[in-house]
Amino acid sequence: MLRGEVRANRGLYRTNHGENALEDFDLAIADLNRAIELKNDEAWYWAWRGHSRLRRASALENRQEVVEARREYQAAAHDYTEAIRLDPSKMEAEMGPWRNEALTKAARLSP
Repeated sequence: MLRGEVRANRGLYRTNHGENALEDFDLAIADLNRAIELKNDEAWYWAWRGHSRLRRASALENRQEVVEARREYQAAAHDYTEAIRLDPSKMEAEMGPWRNEALTKAARLSP
């Protein structure tokens, strides 16, 4: 379990403190993927990966990479949905607005 926590914390740190946005988001998502592989019932890991994906999507959108940004917004919404499913009492209020933002942005970028 500890390895999953370490990977999740490193992923969260990279999301919030990285210097090269896309590269750091990719590394953060990879860390959070591994954390989820190790403990897939931890709602916070899904929520943090959703947050990393949401920020990555925004960076892609700023670079006019619309198709990839839309996919990343959709993936973020999926992660937030999974976090809510795993722990609805804590996650609905906190992650519901983030999920809605991701869905709205993905829809806005649809052809």
